[in-house]
Amino acid sequence: MLGEELEAIVASLTVEERETLLKELQKAEELEEVELARLLHVDADNTDELANLKLYKRSAEEYLLGAGVEKDYKSALYTDLVVALIARRAERPDALSKFNDIESSGLVAMIAQLRQSQAYAKGGASS
Repeated sequence: MLGEELEAIVASLTVEERETLLKELQKAEELEEVELARLLHVDADNTDELANLKLYKRSAEEYLLGAGVEKDYKSALYTDLVVALIARRAERPDALSKFNDIESSGLVAMIAQLRQSQAYAKGGASS
């Protein structure tokens, strides 16, 4: 029933309104540069730092995908993990993913929790 109502609403939109809606939905699925800079306490006007953060962000997203976590910026836990991985990389740019300290075990636990909650949300069994 809700699907039919949404279809009717979308059908009533103009082409421009649909494009605007699509852009807003896509924006909601990403962590914007300005927001990322704010979360990491970085000057958003520093283009070099922003370039590094963008690279670290893509790396964090790929790392989480490889760990079995789907990209989902609507999830506060996912966003928190991406920011934590970026911060870790930004603090130690020469470190190659040494995940053997106390901080790392917390990240690993958060990744496991997020993977579990995503599986549960899809109707998967908990393990």
